[in-house]
Amino acid sequence: MNVEELRNMPRLRAGLKLVAGENGLDRHIRWIYFADCIQCVREKKNPADYIHGEEVVIITNVSLTDNDDIVLGLIRSMNQKNIATVVINEGQISTRVAQYCEQIRLPLFELSRDLHLIDLSQIVCQELMQEETRVSSRERLFSEMLNLEDLDRTDILAQAEYLDVNLSGQFFVVDFFVCDHTAEEQIEEKKRRKTPGSIPDEVITLKSVVKDEFRPYVPRHMLVMEQSGHVLALVPQDIMSHDLLESVIDRICRAQEERSGKIVKAGVGLPYEYPEEFRTSWKEAKDALKISRILSSDKKVFFYDSVGIYSVITQIKSGRFMDKYVNAHLGRLFEADRLQGGDLVHTLEVYLECGANANDAAEKLFLHRNTMHYRLNKIRTILNNELSDLSTFLELELAFAFYRYRHQ
Repeated sequence: MNVEELRNMPRLRAGLKLVAGENGLDRHIRWIYFADCIQCVREKKNPADYIHGEEVVIITNVSLTDNDDIVLGLIRSMNQKNIATVVINEGQISTRVAQYCEQIRLPLFELSRDLHLIDLSQIVCQELMQEETRVSSRERLFSEMLNLEDLDRTDILAQAEYLDVNLSGQFFVVDFFVCDHTAEEQIEEKKRRKTPGSIPDEVITLKSVVKDEFRPYVPRHMLVMEQSGHVLALVPQDIMSHDLLESVIDRICRAQEERSGKIVKAGVGLPYEYPEEFRTSWKEAKDALKISRILSSDKKVFFYDSVGIYSVITQIKSGRFMDKYVNAHLGRLFEADRLQGGDLVHTLEVYLECGANANDAAEKLFLHRNTMHYRLNKIRTILNNELSDLSTFLELELAFAFYRYRHQ
């Protein structure tokens, strides 16, 4: 639930008046916090120490609200913890406080005398618990579509309608993954995932960022969930252009990188119309992420339909077939490097990347041209192939693609 939804709740509409911070109505609400402790203020305790983020902060004590400096200090410190909104009693909001909340885009509500605190607290808490139940149900629905093989389409669509989830049109899966920097971190991550119910903090935060960034574009509830350290989102195809979509996903990845200090990338599958096809889009998104580890790139977003030959390779079910192909076309070269401590495999790979241009390859490898030609002649002899032949070129390119895919 966000602040806009709080504002529009029928039972609260007459009792809460928005005074400032309309531009922050998309802030998410997690719980309620009463910041009325006079003793805490007198003892110079910082209320922000008790804030976890996304709270509806209620300040009603006249001894606090009569002092603008105290109120502004409270709001300033708690806003640094990303509170959702502030509620102050009717007649106790000064112009100075309202202007500050407007400036920092923090929704500020005036609480009517007719709406008692106990009623406000009960209504909001009930709604938050109901929303939590609905979110869990939506995630369970999403999980069923991605993980169950035999889906009853009619039942899935009925559940979606009940949970206010739109499944009309075409949708694709976006798979976000927080990549670890070191082998030590990978070991620790595996340990965490073995603990039942343990979800890394960066994944929880990423899930929230994904929801927040897509909320302006999706009119109804979008399906987002965590699974095995990944954050998955089901995105309607027609909500934005390809460029805008890439920009939004890129922004999500970079925002999370700043928070976690870890690399974040996303794979995007192809769009499909029916719920039973969404798992195919997820597989494609996972394949795009896998391919991202092969491609040396600073890119954050990898679309399955834009990864070239690797999208075809992912359709090959037999890893043994790929290994045999690599061995047939490059096996002798690998063996020569192993026995002689050479670098012929890498030399050939760079030569092919340079479009069979020996001079460009020599420059990229920091080799003298004569050394480059010597190596190429040696490669031709070992492979018994003419490298300039188009069919040979394509066969070797494919062999390297297979090798990278199997060993990334």
